[in-house]
Amino acid sequence: MNCGRSTIARTSAFVAISHLVLATITVYAGNYYPRSGPTFSLGIRSGITASTLWGHGSYVLEDELRGNFFQLGDNARWVLTGGLYLALHFSDFAALQTEINYCGLGKRYEGMSSITGDNETIDIHLDYLIMPIMLKLMLPFTGDNFRPYLAVGPYLGVRLNAQVKKVDQLNENINDLGILNAFRHESAANGETRGVDVGSILGIGVDTRLGPGYFEFGVRGLLGFVGVFDEDTLGANAEEIRNAALWFTGAYHFEF
Repeated sequence: MNCGRSTIARTSAFVAISHLVLATITVYAGNYYPRSGPTFSLGIRSGITASTLWGHGSYVLEDELRGNFFQLGDNARWVLTGGLYLALHFSDFAALQTEINYCGLGKRYEGMSSITGDNETIDIHLDYLIMPIMLKLMLPFTGDNFRPYLAVGPYLGVRLNAQVKKVDQLNENINDLGILNAFRHESAANGETRGVDVGSILGIGVDTRLGPGYFEFGVRGLLGFVGVFDEDTLGANAEEIRNAALWFTGAYHFEF
């Protein structure tokens, strides 16, 4: 329990420092490189995430599963995403952008049972509202019609739903599944997962003028810093299983 609290405390400190750094850079940009055009933009975003899990606990879990499954596959979970965003432009090349997005995270394990010889699948589904606050830096010398950018900042994720699927369908003789043994008789995992996730997002992309607004395409990396599962319920290794995802995103926004 103390380990979990210390992790959350460190993560909270990271988020606070990140906000301070972003605010400082944004104010500097606004003072020395004033905005010559619209001051804010509003847009809609969609995309797809390819998610997995990382951390020491995830490696321990994989080793435990390999004891029961031959040729264990480590596969991403692919899920469509969507959301809204608002950006405040402090200069021609810097903006502070906040978003709210639905994101499906998690992972899929596939392998041949060492007991039955059947191909089995275990799906970990973790659905969140992901709310990042990012500094968006645009190259100032590319013109208004084509603007490459870099975006970075912390995010807060609020869990919507959590399930560990198909564990209850496994042969009863498969009995060493690590923390997944807790889902033998029930796929719902809300009681065993934390209600919030905190981490960082780093992305690159390009804005290009299209009609009255701008179309955006980008690629992001999402890395969680807080354990997904509750260590008080599932044990110490659960603290070290964290979210990670590659996020392909398209968006359209209007500037005002």
